[in-house]
Amino acid sequence: MKISSLAFSGYRNLHDVSLDFGQSNGVVAVAGRNGSGKSNFLEAVVSVLARIKGNSQLSAVPDAYDMCATFESLVCKYCLKDGNVSNLVEGNPGASVVPLPKQVVAVYSGNASRLREMMQRAGRDFLYLDYHVVQAALLLLFASQRKNVEDFVRESLHYQSGLRVRFRLSMKRYRSSRVDVVAQSFWQTFVPQNGNVLTMTTEDLRKMLDAAGSERDLFEFVRNALCNGNDGFIRQITIEYKAEFGQKIESRQLSEGELKLAFFWALYEFVAEDDSVVLLDEPDTHVHESRKVELLELFRIYAKFGRQTIFTTHSPGLINGIDGGSLVSLLPDDKRTRAIVGVQDEQLMR
Repeated sequence: MKISSLAFSGYRNLHDVSLDFGQSNGVVAVAGRNGSGKSNFLEAVVSVLARIKGNSQLSAVPDAYDMCATFESLVCKYCLKDGNVSNLVEGNPGASVVPLPKQVVAVYSGNASRLREMMQRAGRDFLYLDYHVVQAALLLLFASQRKNVEDFVRESLHYQSGLRVRFRLSMKRYRSSRVDVVAQSFWQTFVPQNGNVLTMTTEDLRKMLDAAGSERDLFEFVRNALCNGNDGFIRQITIEYKAEFGQKIESRQLSEGELKLAFFWALYEFVAEDDSVVLLDEPDTHVHESRKVELLELFRIYAKFGRQTIFTTHSPGLINGIDGGSLVSLLPDDKRTRAIVGVQDEQLMR
């Protein structure tokens, strides 16, 4: 899936937005100064996609929208005008089934309570993530036997051998947790009867993956069990392994940039589905300029599988690496902000 054009009006400071992404390769960067409305742009996309998928309960929705998306050879048009919604397949207006995005994934770098609430209310196909689940993402990478993932773990995380994973658990929370029957059955296999620490090797981790059924299911089991506020019974996950020359590495010693690259690798390889939209707020934060090219290349690789990325950024490296048809510039104009495709301005990088 690829959104090829998007127009909407009446969303916060964004008015009469009309954008053509027909020349993009499935990766779109949104650049603008602080306060220009980059987060509002992501929220507007969520609102439009939620309405397209049948959710009309969100409080903040553009007054009107017009979106065009391609699914392989099909061109689909989605429109809201004067309160009327229409979803059509171009050339076949009587089609009984119009393809919809399978999934919308949003990852925010800061405090995003408004976006999180929107995603939670939008429906089951909308997945909001933040970086407290990075350890769950690392588990998927170390459990996987896919060659491209094993190569990434060796080259970028310097893994050689001796993997040890420790889950520190709150047994009180575990016994009182309200998980569904499937999750309860899964965790009963692994949670120790006595003690509050679960230790695993690579072989144990792969047995856990087999029991979950897929990497995506394992990620959901672990993500939902992680302590976040008052929820979850996994207090901490510690991952240790040996690198070159027997050096011992603990996951907490990895840099923020290394952890972010690992997080996005797991997100695109295992979590995001084909024919989906991934929305990222400043994904390059803490990633060294020399490695931002890797991040951009990752987005481009998975765009070929129908996982379109729309991300916000201030990074000169990423902005310069994006072709003109894939850059949305947000330019303040009095009390409003104009959104223009393909215009670069050094002010955007500040």
